[in-house]
Amino acid sequence: MKLTPPPDRDRPAADSRMPRTVPISVIVSLIILGVIILAALLAPFITTISPTLAELRDSMLPPGGATDGGLIHLLGTDLFGRDVFSRVVYGARISLSVAAIVIVIGGIVGTILGVVAGYVGGVIDAIVMRVADLVFSLPAILMAIAVAVVLGPSFHNLVIVISILIWPIFARQIRGEAMAIARSDYVMYSVAAGISSWRIMVRHVLPNVVPTLLVLMTLEIGRVILLEATLSFLGAGIPDPEPSWGRMVSDGRVMLQKAWWISFFPGLSILLTVMTCNLIGDWLRDHLDPRLRNS
Repeated sequence: MKLTPPPDRDRPAADSRMPRTVPISVIVSLIILGVIILAALLAPFITTISPTLAELRDSMLPPGGATDGGLIHLLGTDLFGRDVFSRVVYGARISLSVAAIVIVIGGIVGTILGVVAGYVGGVIDAIVMRVADLVFSLPAILMAIAVAVVLGPSFHNLVIVISILIWPIFARQIRGEAMAIARSDYVMYSVAAGISSWRIMVRHVLPNVVPTLLVLMTLEIGRVILLEATLSFLGAGIPDPEPSWGRMVSDGRVMLQKAWWISFFPGLSILLTVMTCNLIGDWLRDHLDPRLRNS
């Protein structure tokens, strides 16, 4: 019988020494998302046509259609003669701004409450989780519509409503991470050394939940954009005539056979943005999680 030598335990595995390549889908997603962000930031330089300028005589021009004055509308015009390309570009500003503000507010509030609940536990943990369960039980769309009816649809009200609905997602996930970290050896040693709980949470617990927080923020961007588009579609989000992808889809839904481009291009923008954010978030999760990375 031929004996094979035992593996060298001191030598690292071959796969651990191989460079990890970024999938082509992630690279394409980063490029697409970068183009969308640049378009939102450079909107005044990309198009000189106001997104709210209405010309009824130029109503429902097809993509590439020209006006009597020779002005070409790259993506056509809507029912009121407003340039669809300009509205899509400026709509990216609103959608991405809502997503960024909501993710920052919801991420900060949810992370703080999640870390405190997971590390301290007891009554504080029970209170935070019951409040989170209460928010989870609220119908998001009905709540946003109720706020729009009482306070009126606006950018600020939309941000407040979505932020209230999004923080429990961060709190619940971060709480689970904080509970696991609180049982680790180095945290136990810090407690035995007499270090205060607040210092342990800031110096040991919080830095270790950052990878999970980054993944959550990336994945939730797509969710926030979809929610904003849904609320704007229903009239409870960004008020007319301000350009919003969801509002534009709503404006063109009754004219799909005659003017398909009014809803198609903002809908395509929503699809690309959400899909790229989800792909990047999935890759970050696989890359930052050591268990998935080693497998």
